[in-house]
Amino acid sequence: MAIEKKIIDSLDQRFNSLIWKIEIDEENELIAIETRSAEKRSATFSVYNFLSGHCYFKEKSTENSWWWSLDRIHKGFMYLHGYKNEKSPERRGIIAWNAKTGEMAWQHFNYSLDKISAEGLIAHNTLIQPAREELLAPESGEIIRKNLEGYSELNRDIRFPEVYLSPSKPEFIAENLAGPIFYLEISEKTAWSFHVKTDEKFTQKLIVTENNSVILDKNLAEKIPKLNPEAFFMHKNYLFCIRDNNYIMTAYSL
Repeated sequence: MAIEKKIIDSLDQRFNSLIWKIEIDEENELIAIETRSAEKRSATFSVYNFLSGHCYFKEKSTENSWWWSLDRIHKGFMYLHGYKNEKSPERRGIIAWNAKTGEMAWQHFNYSLDKISAEGLIAHNTLIQPAREELLAPESGEIIRKNLEGYSELNRDIRFPEVYLSPSKPEFIAENLAGPIFYLEISEKTAWSFHVKTDEKFTQKLIVTENNSVILDKNLAEKIPKLNPEAFFMHKNYLFCIRDNNYIMTAYSL
């Protein structure tokens, strides 16, 4: 559509299972995507360059994948966490994959990843109580320092939309609006998300405007029974959203 010529999608990928979680490695322009199938009780993982759209690997699985979930992607490595047991939300286990090859780099079955710091990974041994923070090397999992007392917080340039509180709605907002309007300003552009009521169900919309003109108009989800949570987030000038009822991951360069 001509309306979208100003917007470039640097990444637009469909998956075979529902998109469950996404994380980005800002330093290396990488995005990691976890997809899950309740029917197959399986989880798969994919990594792309969100600037070029290059796929490093897609829907790669691991043994007993249902019990592993995406944690973070950092320094070119993707980290998965496991659980203490199938009935507990308590985490136990770390698997690190090379984000560009999909090969396992290392694993610690009795450690839990807590945070990412400027110095490395902050983790603790789940067999030791009370828990004591340790510093691990991102590329090898090697213990750099035990009984960690301090570290530098790693700030991420990720922005989420806010609720639009003005009593006057923008002209492009339909009369059958349902629920709140969310927005986020990016330079001279503004990204909007909201729901409209359609035949007793809802459609989730994503719109980008520039100088009061609509330059992108997408349906993120259609015929959904209830309102979806946050529709998108921004990193620098890239807008990330999940479309087609959680089966398509798209990154737009604004």
